[in-house]
Amino acid sequence: ALSLSLLLVLGHLKTHGKQLLLLVGSTLVAVGGAEVSLRFLVPHLCMPKYQSLPSIEFHHGMPARETMHFGLIGGKHVFVQTNEDGLRSEYDREQFRQSDIRIACLGDSFTFGYGVQGEDSYPVLLEHQLRGRLGQQSVAVLNAGVTSYSPLLEDRLLRRVVRHYDPQIVLLMIDCTDIGDDYQYAGELK
Repeated sequence: ALSLSLLLVLGHLKTHGKQLLLLVGSTLVAVGGAEVSLRFLVPHLCMPKYQSLPSIEFHHGMPARETMHFGLIGGKHVFVQTNEDGLRSEYDREQFRQSDIRIACLGDSFTFGYGVQGEDSYPVLLEHQLRGRLGQQSVAVLNAGVTSYSPLLEDRLLRRVVRHYDPQIVLLMIDCTDIGDDYQYAGELK
């Protein structure tokens, strides 16, 4: 089809050159306009879908510096944004270390905030509560929760990544299913 179209265009180039140029130009403008419009009107269509990536070191994790579309939850689009270490946090290491009070939250999907916007995850809500109660803005709470993590993986994450954020307090949220996950991950990791 492309070859036939090219032959037709070349055959009519001399007699209908201006019209063909107008057709190509208007098509490019229409496609470009549609692309720009869609990025503003329905940005989730242009984003990668939320996903975990396989990891030799941590079994699985999230891509670094990515904004992903989690899905449509309760009629609203939920987005997941990650930092340089693939954590669902607005802080990079240096920004976090500059705060006077530094708390890291480890855990699974409950800590991560599965199905909710980042600002509705418990680490962000905890940060807002502490800032209000302490009357101090120099409080930072790191969301180091990763969906389907267990204490084994959280310990690895703490020792290999989160420690570089220099937290003063580390909170670990666990639930009863984490023990089964620990058994599974211990058998799969080296």
